[in-house]
Amino acid sequence: MVDHKNTDLSASDLLSILEVNRKTVEIHLEVEKQNEQVLSMLKEMKEAAGKMEEKMEELDRGLFRLMVILSSAGAGTLLTLLQQFMHH
Repeated sequence: MVDHKNTDLSASDLLSILEVNRKTVEIHLEVEKQNEQVLSMLKEMKEAAGKMEEKMEELDRGLFRLMVILSSAGAGTLLTLLQQFMHH
């Protein structure tokens, strides 16, 4: 059997318990709000990273094209110089 002498709570005890529970709920609500903010920021960062990746791929393609153009121009110039040298 349970001894009820040690489990009786005063009104003051109940008010203290209610206050602790109220504070706990406030903390949980604040943590939830902060978690939503973190998730929102992570989503924004993921979107920005995706855009950056697209731009990097675009830059890589542009750099490759430039290298092809420059190497073609360089090869053409080299051929022209060789032809002029061979004719002299």
